Amino acid sequence: MTAKPIIDIIVVVERSLFPQVRGRLATIGYIHQGNLGILDREAFIQIDPQRKQSLPPHHFYVCITGAVALRGQRSFRDFMRTHPDWVTRLSAHKVALCKQFHNDRQAYIAGKSAMVREITALAIASEQAAVT
Repeated sequence: MTAKPIIDIIVVVERSLFPQVRGRLATIGYIHQGNLGILDREAFIQIDPQRKQSLPPHHFYVCITGAVALRGQRSFRDFMRTHPDWVTRLSAHKVALCKQFHNDRQAYIAGKSAMVREITALAIASEQAAVT
């Protein structure tokens, strides 16, 4: 799939362990940014310049076990692995958005979000249909 070369890293922990995980991440240069509007998904950024340079570009999150956001991300990932037609559609959409919005990241994200939500809803519905 067409994508920016940034890895999303998600660590999943029980709610009671989050303070400990946040503290340990701080010792290696990750600063907690809050949930950025997504319940039970906490974002972190690497501020140590040497560590940041030695790592591939990434977004780092800690999700609480059972988080709705985590379920959606996993459903999206699994759906895209088995539906190449949607991979093609989303990739083409992203390329068109890049051409349209150039370096306006917020406009690109807003333009991409509707299709990502649509695919996520299809993925969750597909999972539910498979269970019943």
